[in-house]
Amino acid sequence: MDIIKRIFLVAVGLISCSSSVLADEYTFASLANHPEQTISGKIMTEIYGQLGYAIEVTPLPGLRAQSAANSGKVAGEVARIWEYGDQTPNVIRVPTAYYSLKTVGYALSNSGIKVNNKEELSQYKVVIIRGVKHTAGITRDMKKSSIEIVDSPESMMQSVSNGQAQIALTNPLLGSILVKQLGENKMELVGPSLAQLGLYHYIHKDHAELVPIINQKIIELRNSGELDNMIAKYEADVLSNWPK
Repeated sequence: MDIIKRIFLVAVGLISCSSSVLADEYTFASLANHPEQTISGKIMTEIYGQLGYAIEVTPLPGLRAQSAANSGKVAGEVARIWEYGDQTPNVIRVPTAYYSLKTVGYALSNSGIKVNNKEELSQYKVVIIRGVKHTAGITRDMKKSSIEIVDSPESMMQSVSNGQAQIALTNPLLGSILVKQLGENKMELVGPSLAQLGLYHYIHKDHAELVPIINQKIIELRNSGELDNMIAKYEADVLSNWPK
């Protein structure tokens, strides 16, 4: 009887330990095919790992990622801009930005197009990727007829290449990759950065207890300089290994 009781207690203990481990594992969404999102996922994986948590990052199209985070199908998103939190009621913004995102424009190299600020975009037909908040935000006040929305980075550049749009709006990390894929002399930047926005981690309200823990860790890593080292390491890694 004592043996049976001991076996039972061991089994209960194992189940309890297993449940405890599972409770510390989370799945977060990221935007598919965006290098800054891959970099953000690696940074967040390391931050959670330092705190003893395991996370999995699942790349999804922008609107699907937002829907999954808002519904609780995933525990949140690795990195989004500030206004995403205002549009997604069931997630909580970790208050401290840990990465940043620039918005730039690309046009055909022989186009002669130069854009110095976002107001000048209204003179052109632009193309953006569906579900990407920073480019949706910068074109919000433009005429809808001046904006083409596509589903992938490749389609965005193809739209400019075939003359459907004049300027592709994206971030310089993704843009530099796409320009290399097309051929160095086919497309170029139209001017300086049009905007720079902080990237924040978002957590579903069911896991609200994580918010202050992650925020404090981000602050510690930022103040120590370790966050800058992570960013440099993962930017170099992702850009050098991005599919050609």
